Amino acid sequence: MLLDLVGSRGLEFLEIVWNRGDVLLRSRPAVAVAVGHTRMTMRFQGTTATVHSRYVHTYVNDGGHWQLLTAQGTPTPDGPVPSPNPEP
Repeated sequence: MLLDLVGSRGLEFLEIVWNRGDVLLRSRPAVAVAVGHTRMTMRFQGTTATVHSRYVHTYVNDGGHWQLLTAQGTPTPDGPVPSPNPEP
């Protein structure tokens, strides 16, 4: 359902802000878990909202390529506001 909404532009992510320095990363040879905060601004059916969340992403190493296995986000009340992503 989420992919359909994003694909049809019924749900648009206007901005996603996270801070690389805020991410806690734990890894093993074939699995990595990243925990951090985001601030997302999105538009759904003409209404724009900004949401702060704490996320946990789990990645698996599949033949030398890291792939997202699961992603979970929990809204937080105005949690820490991450600074914009640093330029690469």
